[in-house]
Amino acid sequence: MIDARFKEIDKDGNGYITRDELDQHLREFAQIFLRANPTLQVKLVDENGEPAYDRAVDEVFRQVDANQDGVIDKTEFGPITEQFLATLLFGDMAIPL
Repeated sequence: MIDARFKEIDKDGNGYITRDELDQHLREFAQIFLRANPTLQVKLVDENGEPAYDRAVDEVFRQVDANQDGVIDKTEFGPITEQFLATLLFGDMAIPL
């Protein structure tokens, strides 16, 4: 399960998740999640009220990139679950798909 999720985010297949890959995944995830849960509001927003995916990416890397090398490898990937991402983007009331 973890390998499949990792490969889904690691678009170029190099064995690392970059900030750009995670940003793209968060945007796709948020769209799917909001379609399934239209009453939820994104809790991380910028000054225009738009989702602040860059802040979400920063928070994921702060919590998960243990060696702080700027990429997430398979050993660091474990905590990145749908629930983790949903809670980060939508708050504690978010329910995973």
